[in-house]
Amino acid sequence: MDPSILLECLGASPGTIKDWAFEHVADEEEGTNFDFFILFASGHRVYIEVKFAESSFGTCVDDAQHRSKLDSI
Repeated sequence: MDPSILLECLGASPGTIKDWAFEHVADEEEGTNFDFFILFASGHRVYIEVKFAESSFGTCVDDAQHRSKLDSI
């Protein structure tokens, strides 16, 4: 994949990227999955989630664990 178009939109150059991935999970214990992730050499991170055809953004049980996750994130 050639990320040049995305990098141009972000105002970045290829040399500034340290790592990138599709379907990235930053914290295995927490479990959130992002469509695309970029780690810049500076340490800055970009998480991209795209919703073109999905009819919802996920659901969960209204319980203490999920409320704590919402508060902490």
